[in-house]
Amino acid sequence: TAAHCTQAQASTMRVVAGILLQSDTNGQVVNVAEVINHPLYPGGSEVAPNDISLLRLAANLVYNANVQPIKIPAANVRARGDVVLSGWGLTRTGGSIPNNLQFVNVPIVEQPECRRQLDQFLARNPLDNNLNICSGIRNGGESACNGDSGG
Repeated sequence: TAAHCTQAQASTMRVVAGILLQSDTNGQVVNVAEVINHPLYPGGSEVAPNDISLLRLAANLVYNANVQPIKIPAANVRARGDVVLSGWGLTRTGGSIPNNLQFVNVPIVEQPECRRQLDQFLARNPLDNNLNICSGIRNGGESACNGDSGG
């Protein structure tokens, strides 16, 4: 998940797995035993490098049709092609949070173009192009929005 989403104590956090609707009460609910933030994450809620956390769960999830582990790529694999963004974030600026989990396919953006776009968007761009994957199309189209972080 994103480190900026894990500022609370682990004892107050839960993971819900296996649901596509927020109103669904049939998901697996597991307490978080430990939050492990990247040691170089600077903290805060703004765009920051190393914004990643691992959550150690208090119990194992049961794998089924709706709950599966992710595949971890080999080291030094270059991100390319399209990726899937998913989340329960806003569907438009000023909109409401949806009940259905949202999905969108977006292209990986090459680092020079990513840097150019972020420099226009952010007053101070702290990201390291060697550590971050950039995706989506800034001018129009679908992308992530407020509330999609950490999914």
